[in-house]
Amino acid sequence: WALIERELAIGPMEQISFECYDDALTDRIAQAAAKALNLSIPEFQERVGRHWVNYARTGPYGAVMDFTGLNFRELVGNLDRMHCAVTTLAPAAQVPSFTIRDDGDAVVIGYNSARTGAEPMVAGLLRGLLDDFGLDGEIEQIAMAPGSAEFRVTYRERAAADAA
Repeated sequence: WALIERELAIGPMEQISFECYDDALTDRIAQAAAKALNLSIPEFQERVGRHWVNYARTGPYGAVMDFTGLNFRELVGNLDRMHCAVTTLAPAAQVPSFTIRDDGDAVVIGYNSARTGAEPMVAGLLRGLLDDFGLDGEIEQIAMAPGSAEFRVTYRERAAADAA
């Protein structure tokens, strides 16, 4: 991480403040980190999404996540409410919007954002949430347009032997 900080001329203040930095810097950080880890940008974004859920759950956002939903469907259905709280702390944040609807044995999650290109991170976040709630499942991106995507998520309780 220190190498990336030096390469991009950033430091701790850019990372811990509630100030929003522009997307160009976010993209540069992602590119440098993916390169350092020998991953493609989509692979890196997916891993960040999965990691973020674990970080949030075990760190400062655990209580917020509990308040947002006690199961996968409930939490995803309340993501917009959670993001409203984020904009209270960081008014300049450009938060996405989510919808959820039942689709047979699955749910379809709609993602809308002023930003483009974050779909792999959203898939990672969804995978991280499945893991967080002890669920097995499949995530399939079924639609995409500039600034929006839809994911079909089929999930089930993890078998007791797999949960350990």
